[in-house]
Amino acid sequence: MPPYEWYNKKVVHIASQLDQITVNFSSGTRSNADYTTPDMPNYISSNDILESIYSYLSLNSMNGFHLLIHPGTSPRRKDKFYLHLDQLISKLKKEGYQFFEILIFTKVDQDLRNIKYFLMKREITTAQSSIRLRH
Repeated sequence: MPPYEWYNKKVVHIASQLDQITVNFSSGTRSNADYTTPDMPNYISSNDILESIYSYLSLNSMNGFHLLIHPGTSPRRKDKFYLHLDQLISKLKKEGYQFFEILIFTKVDQDLRNIKYFLMKREITTAQSSIRLRH
């Protein structure tokens, strides 16, 4: 995932030349705002983030969905979203989602790097440089 989740075709091309796959979070929920602090104008509470995920889930499939969650956030954010992961995972499992760990190995400067992706739902398929899930 590129810094700040910003990328373009050139960044993807450069990453590809380094045998790396560019991935990004799926839009539609507000999970990517879990780094915000109450003093920021774009602050979103963990409860509001959870509600945005549940709302998305009620209207859409989350097959192959990538939720961006920051495990390290500012000490000014007392409301840590990652503390709600057990609740979120339990809800998604009740909805029939399963989580799969997919290991992707890339060669960079002769070192193998192990990149883990946790994806949701039943059958895993791969197509070229993208990973997606389907029913």
